[in-house]
Amino acid sequence: MQRRVWRALRVLVFGGLLLAACQAPLPPPPVYREITFTNESPIALNVASIEVDDEYIPPLKRPNVDQEFPVRIAAVARRWAHDRLSAVGGERTARVIIKDASAVAVDLPKSVGLRGAFTNDQAVRYDARVEMIVEIRDDRGCPLATISSTSLRSRSVTNDITLNDRDRVFYDMTAAMMRDEDAALDRNIHRYMPAYIR
Repeated sequence: MQRRVWRALRVLVFGGLLLAACQAPLPPPPVYREITFTNESPIALNVASIEVDDEYIPPLKRPNVDQEFPVRIAAVARRWAHDRLSAVGGERTARVIIKDASAVAVDLPKSVGLRGAFTNDQAVRYDARVEMIVEIRDDRGCPLATISSTSLRSRSVTNDITLNDRDRVFYDMTAAMMRDEDAALDRNIHRYMPAYIR
């Protein structure tokens, strides 16, 4: 009896090892390119320096998911300041303030009953937000001109989305949202700060 139990255990273990060996390895996570703004002409500001102040403090816990983005929203906002603003003056400072660079997950209602059994619902909506301010300050730190912009993006996904596909959604949301923010900040700087553009 004992021999039969041991034999059955050996078959189960061997079968489990064989099944594990046959499973295809998980695909490696994709590598995402840095999101840049070098395809746009820099805005030449009549200032001596450009400072970036990131005021957004990520909570690092749900419902926030910005910490899970393959390219962080705040990092792209900092890159915007580096790529799009150029200091060509001898005095004053341009200050870029990142007020918000967040993304949150919102659980969506699921279908119930028979319909729920045959429906692949949209399970989660991701809402991303970036808010940026650009200030021109004199040499004493007093603001002379200020513009701001806020851009948003939302996407819903199904419950069976893979981690790699979810990361692609996060990346695409960030890229699209920051394109909107770039256009809005460019427009506002030219409209409300013409005295400080060279």
